[in-house]
Amino acid sequence: MDLVNILLTLRRRRRLVVAAALLSIAAGAAVGMGVAPVAAPKKPEGTAVARVLVDTPRSVVVGVNPRGSEFLGARANVLANVMVEGDVKAAIARGAGVPPKRLFAHAESTTGADIQPAVPEDRNFILVTRVLNDDTGEQLPIIEMETEAPNAQRAAALANSAVAGLQKYLDSKATDEAIPDERRLFVSPLGDAQAADVVPGASLIAGVAVALFLFLAFCGAVVMASAVSGGMRRAAAGEAGLTPPPAAPEVRLDAVPATAPRPERRVRSVPSPDADAELQLLRRDLAS
Repeated sequence: MDLVNILLTLRRRRRLVVAAALLSIAAGAAVGMGVAPVAAPKKPEGTAVARVLVDTPRSVVVGVNPRGSEFLGARANVLANVMVEGDVKAAIARGAGVPPKRLFAHAESTTGADIQPAVPEDRNFILVTRVLNDDTGEQLPIIEMETEAPNAQRAAALANSAVAGLQKYLDSKATDEAIPDERRLFVSPLGDAQAADVVPGASLIAGVAVALFLFLAFCGAVVMASAVSGGMRRAAAGEAGLTPPPAAPEVRLDAVPATAPRPERRVRSVPSPDADAELQLLRRDLAS
């Protein structure tokens, strides 16, 4: 079936085509807004972001080219990696009321910003730490903590617990090593954690793809059903003896001459009835 016949069939079945378009749009909207479930593991529904500044009691950062400021970025990177491992990670989870086994944490400095590690399905709490860079690519003494949880409140609680856990870790290490207050590192939050709810599975591209696929599938089904129905009707008509009348013989114009030849006319000579008498008279005249 060529394209013209397909379009003619869809035009004859325009009501079915309109109904298929409406159903496809409804299904695509449901998938795009996350109403319809998709075959994928459930994603967290809340996210939060918190930032902390790594500094010294003398506020090295606010000085103009202060001594020791070039090391703060590297120390911030070390702290960002410490937060996602061992006792610090467990303390952060407990501070947010989360079982440590359900918290998945990683630092982007170990995997890179473009590589996202696979998150186990049983981990619905996620903590990601990273160190911010300036325009030249140099590390700043600012640690950003991004969290995900089943809702925005739990994500914000996890981000705040990460800030508190890092502060407790620095205080305990300084106390254990008897570091003077003027030489200790400390972290201060840069504002409250910013949390928001997200819709799991919401995707405009997925919704459009589903709607287009369903519409094409419905149109194909309409065309196939029409072809099968037409074939069955023709088969039933043939079995009932309702054969169409024979077509008229084809007349070829090139077989007919432009001008038909005229029949040849034959002239038949009829002798005159007095020919013998005239011949005898002529003989008599010659004899005399």
